[in-house]
Amino acid sequence: MLILSIDTSTKYESVALLEDENLKAEYCIYCPSSHSESLLSLINRVLLDKKLDIKDIDGICVSLGPGSFTGLRIGLSVAKGLAFGLKRPLVGISTLEALALQVPATDPIKISPMLDARKSEVYTALFQAKSCCEIKRLANDMVISPKSWLENLKGKKTIFVGDGAFLYRDLIEEILGENAFIASPIFSIPHASTVGLIGLKRLKNNDVDDINLLTPLYTRPPDAEVSKRKGSFEPIVSNPCF
Repeated sequence: MLILSIDTSTKYESVALLEDENLKAEYCIYCPSSHSESLLSLINRVLLDKKLDIKDIDGICVSLGPGSFTGLRIGLSVAKGLAFGLKRPLVGISTLEALALQVPATDPIKISPMLDARKSEVYTALFQAKSCCEIKRLANDMVISPKSWLENLKGKKTIFVGDGAFLYRDLIEEILGENAFIASPIFSIPHASTVGLIGLKRLKNNDVDDINLLTPLYTRPPDAEVSKRKGSFEPIVSNPCF
């Protein structure tokens, strides 16, 4: 099965081709402006490098966030357009889950991906490392203040990954002490190849998403929507199950 995978959830843009679990090609570029200016070109480039046509693709995987609202909309719009036009299955994947899977860790350590959500908050979740290629989700994606989140993790050996882990490194080490581990920056960039690996399992099980219903995992409303409410907004926090 040949998979095209896309990630535009952060300031980095990544496109990958996977043939089953084997990575055939991947490009990852720093894209601080707009993903709309380069995403289609990057997709075309990765296909040309392998002498493939877009019609050769069997399925499409895309990162749904949380992350950059604009980036997520662009990535999902392109993925939907390709899936609809090619009549190919589409699968949306949590950016935080993909980040967690990138960390080389084994049981019993926990993994907490953290992305800067601004407003003194982070997007985060919690996973249990089972092996270097398998993780178990312990808490849903959420937006929360870093201090509140870290208080939940006291006494637990945890690896932190993502730009939020570096932004709040001092706070992480202050609260968790010797139980805190910060993953290398190389693992903190979401890669389309990891998104594709997660999505591949779902595609093989025919667990696909409805193109018409699939939406980004914003975790909290965009600023424009919040301002319409004319009131305070409480972070959306799922009950941790760990």
